[in-house]
Amino acid sequence: MTNAIQPVIQPTQVSGGASPVVSRAYPFTLNLVSGTPVSIDLRSQQNLNVYKDAQGIFIDNSANTAFTSITTPVGQTITVPPQSQGMFPIYIPSANPVFTLSGAGEVTFVLTNFPTPAAVWSVAVAPVIAGALQVYDTTVAGLIQQGQGSATGGAPATVSELAGGIVQSPTLSVGEQAALSLTTDGALIVGGPTLTPVGAAVFEIVTAGTAVVAFPADSILNGGYIVNPNANSIFVDMVNTAGTVSPGPNGTTSELLTGDKFTLPGPLTTAVTVNGTVAAQSFVAVKF
Repeated sequence: MTNAIQPVIQPTQVSGGASPVVSRAYPFTLNLVSGTPVSIDLRSQQNLNVYKDAQGIFIDNSANTAFTSITTPVGQTITVPPQSQGMFPIYIPSANPVFTLSGAGEVTFVLTNFPTPAAVWSVAVAPVIAGALQVYDTTVAGLIQQGQGSATGGAPATVSELAGGIVQSPTLSVGEQAALSLTTDGALIVGGPTLTPVGAAVFEIVTAGTAVVAFPADSILNGGYIVNPNANSIFVDMVNTAGTVSPGPNGTTSELLTGDKFTLPGPLTTAVTVNGTVAAQSFVAVKF
């Protein structure tokens, strides 16, 4: 059963968006219990002029290992991964300011009366991975092929058919830099044993407006990222199917401009999809 509560909120004037004239934030913190959703009812606060017309929300789920979600009366659901924070546009009817929260642990919510862009970021310390990042970059491969890494000693670099990683000799003299080479399985050796890559690839958005799955659900254990090398934007969503606008109807789609990198938290139980407005756009997807 859903428990209806009226949280204690203290409206605070902040420097926010250009509209409305007075920008306000409405923060509150709750201890959520797994499997027990909580219904929030702000009608009383609205009648007392303590709360008025939220357009954005910040959610701090950084201290927890479970997903936190908020569902509004219009069917919008916003989900924040474990050990993450995010801000989103939110759609709460003025005549019915109620919504439902789910999660596990202490979570801070900050409603705002001005719009906020959609963004999610992980606050988890990056793990030390007993594996290597596969490199799918023709520029890097070309530099290695030209002999980078053998300026002060070692044999010239060699490049295999797949530019999947780097191998460095484990034994060096003082002042000597070891040779670099690439292996077909993407292995990376840095003065020691082979480090097996977990996964990386170059994907293509074949049809404009049709999302592709970069990573299926439950396939990311230790995080990852998406990089946009294109002249046109791509759109990433790790909660719902990515569209071609940000934040999209669910408020969970993020736009990546040229060179932008979207960090994926881990573990991630949902699928990661990518979309674009131009056919044949490529992007790089990496998981650890």
